[in-house]
Amino acid sequence: QPAQHPPRGAPARIYALDQEQAAEQPGTMSGMLFLLDVPVFALFDTGATHSFVSTKCLEAIGVQGVSDVDPLEISLASGRKIVTSSLAKNLSMCIGGRTLEVDAFVIEMRDFDLILGMDWL
Repeated sequence: QPAQHPPRGAPARIYALDQEQAAEQPGTMSGMLFLLDVPVFALFDTGATHSFVSTKCLEAIGVQGVSDVDPLEISLASGRKIVTSSLAKNLSMCIGGRTLEVDAFVIEMRDFDLILGMDWL
């Protein structure tokens, strides 16, 4: 079952949006996994409060239905802030032969398809 998201109003953050930032941050690890049977490049980020999926990844795996949610402001390690109000629910992924689900906020990302944050880890 999907993990619980932090309480509403809790500050959201991501430490790394690209491979260069991820290499500089302790508590991150990247690798391939399957999302809806499609191989994707994922970042496991212990500094991220939530899980995130890229718009491009959702298009590639054919997910069209996302939920509209209250806007979530996300602080990046650079100090920049981004906002999303889209959530992809119950995405099925396969890690090490186990099928698990994740709810992920939809954002634009360049290097990663999926960021698994502390809500999932």
